[in-house]
Amino acid sequence: MSMYESFRRAGFQRGNMKRLLTIISGTPKVSAPMNIVVSRIAKMLVGELVETGASKFSSTGIVMSERKESGPIRPCMPP
Repeated sequence: MSMYESFRRAGFQRGNMKRLLTIISGTPKVSAPMNIVVSRIAKMLVGELVETGASKFSSTGIVMSERKESGPIRPCMPP
């Protein structure tokens, strides 16, 4: 599956996002459009973080290509 297809299929569960928005906003009701908008923004943020981690720098600031790593991002283990 290509990265684009994976990105299109991925998402946050609406119930979890609604619960989070209720806690953050302090209001008992969150509209469906607000839930969708915040879910999409969160999805874009996570996508940017993953892309940055995979292509540019890992958490320690070392380029993954210099470490000869490929594939999924893994947590950096201390030496």
